[in-house]
Amino acid sequence: MIKNLHIKNFQSHEDTFLEFHPSVNIIIGSSDSGKTAIIRALRKVVWNRPSGDSLRSHWGGESRIELSGEDWKIIWSKDKMDMYSLAISGKREIQFKAIGTSVPEEISHILNINEVNLQQQLDSPFLLSESPGKVAEHFNKIAKLDKIDFSISNINSWIRQLTSDIKYTEEQETSLQEELKAFEYLDKFEAEVETLEEIDKRYDVLWHKRSKLSGIILDYNTTNDDIKRESKLLQFEEPLNKIFKWKDKIEDIGTEGSELQFIVKQIKEVQEEIEDQKELLSLEQPVTNLLSLYNKLNTANSQRNLLFKAISTISNINTRLNTGKAEYGRLQTKLNEIKICPFCGTKIKII
Repeated sequence: MIKNLHIKNFQSHEDTFLEFHPSVNIIIGSSDSGKTAIIRALRKVVWNRPSGDSLRSHWGGESRIELSGEDWKIIWSKDKMDMYSLAISGKREIQFKAIGTSVPEEISHILNINEVNLQQQLDSPFLLSESPGKVAEHFNKIAKLDKIDFSISNINSWIRQLTSDIKYTEEQETSLQEELKAFEYLDKFEAEVETLEEIDKRYDVLWHKRSKLSGIILDYNTTNDDIKRESKLLQFEEPLNKIFKWKDKIEDIGTEGSELQFIVKQIKEVQEEIEDQKELLSLEQPVTNLLSLYNKLNTANSQRNLLFKAISTISNINTRLNTGKAEYGRLQTKLNEIKICPFCGTKIKII
């Protein structure tokens, strides 16, 4: 419910504030006093129509219309463009831009006003001047019967379309059945085709066998011709076999001779190596003596290193001892100079 209306710079209203009663409100005044402008201001906020600057005051500046309810406040304003703002329960205002004659959805939801509950001054009484058909159409719209009628109309249209499709499909099926009768011989034809295919497969097998047999016969004839052509050479077969046997024996003897020569060569090489090693055996004792002396030298070097380390340690100890003696003499001299003990305060008796 609208509690108050504040109009600024809109038609004849420079700055007008109206507070409405929760029940019935009557606005009275002389002609051209701005009564109709109040309704126009409400319509401007609700529908943002008419567009343009025709309803703005002649003195210029920003036009502003404020509507306040129980816990909300809506402001329409126009300077360079139409603007809306919405505040609910005292929260920060939300700004909206109205494009053309559109109204932000949030504003329309809060106002919840339509043509039925907001009429102009010269509008005819609600439904009283309408025809029975228009009145029925209005109440059907309220009860949403128009949507039911629309749905039923769509369903009937679908049923008609489905009926037509079914009829067309049945006609197609009948036509296809008639066409199918023309191909009843295909079953018998299929069996004949299968028989022909089996015969064709057998023919292919026989043809391949015939080709192989022809090849074998050709090879036999060729071989037979070769034998006849080479029959003259058969008389030399036995002498040639003997020659081949003799050749094999000669090759075996040659192989054995080669192996024997290789063994003799290895024996000679071993004998030469033994002769070379005899000279080394004569040097065995001197080498042994040298190795013994080398080991003794390593031992002597180790002992020498240990001795050097001991001498260095003794030298360091002597140096530290001399330093300690000097420090002791210095401290003794200093103690002799002090007649009283710094710790107990007694006189020091020097012996």
